[in-house]
Amino acid sequence: MRVDIALAAARPRTQAWIELVGCVVFALPYCLLAIYLSGDFAWLAVKLNEHSESASGLPYRFVPKTFLFLGLVLLLAAVLSVMARLVVYLFGPAHLRPRSAFAGAKAH
Repeated sequence: MRVDIALAAARPRTQAWIELVGCVVFALPYCLLAIYLSGDFAWLAVKLNEHSESASGLPYRFVPKTFLFLGLVLLLAAVLSVMARLVVYLFGPAHLRPRSAFAGAKAH
């Protein structure tokens, strides 16, 4: 999400704003769309007890499809966590800003 080379000289608040906009415009829609599309994909595989037609194939193909869905849900949780820390850094009380764990924030 970060473009460190382009933002090296930018103020921490500017970096935080750009990262928040990037999360809202790129990461959040991607996660939501991918979860929506992979949810049906995984659920249908589980429902049909999907397995490979090949004799040497994977006996339970629904397992990796389900882990794909769960991985995207965890990715969404990580994006929401980053967004929450950025919101605290940008809009929260001054005493919480250093503890927001934003990479551009200076710890006291």
